Amino acid sequence: MRGRGKSDSPDTGYTLNDQVSDIDAVVNKLGLQQFYLYGHSVGSSIALRYAHLHPQKVAALAMGDFAPFYPPFDKSWASRTLQNKDLGMSAKAVNGIAAAAEGYIELSKELANLPCPTLLIRGGQKDAFFREENVPHILQLVPTMQIELLNNSGHDLLSPSPEPFAEILQDFANRVATTA
Repeated sequence: MRGRGKSDSPDTGYTLNDQVSDIDAVVNKLGLQQFYLYGHSVGSSIALRYAHLHPQKVAALAMGDFAPFYPPFDKSWASRTLQNKDLGMSAKAVNGIAAAAEGYIELSKELANLPCPTLLIRGGQKDAFFREENVPHILQLVPTMQIELLNNSGHDLLSPSPEPFAEILQDFANRVATTA
């Protein structure tokens, strides 16, 4: 994604739909016809919007420790985020996201209307974003959603070990493949 990791950080282009277009560019470049899509944290929201806009391409959607909304990023968020020494994002990207902020974007209806199988993996530690009290609401939206808890993980679902996370994703993929 733009501005993350080793990706370029343009001055503009950080709206939700701009970020969705990054997924679309990769999918088109690779010539993918149908695939499973996973997003972690706010990447879940970006993946969810992509799945909503391209339902014929997304065979299954997995979301990592995040509810179905896109946050109202603002200058105070940018200021707090830039203080994180382990950020993994350029300052240009953080400021670009804040400048492109569109306010809170609710994605519950988009999630509820997806035709593909869905999975939510959430952490069980106190720094997890998706809380136990939110489970009934999301199951009301999507009664068939598979929800898995990683008791020993927080928001970083790969810590303290990536194996339980990988097993959940593999089991989900196997289940989707056998029911397709």
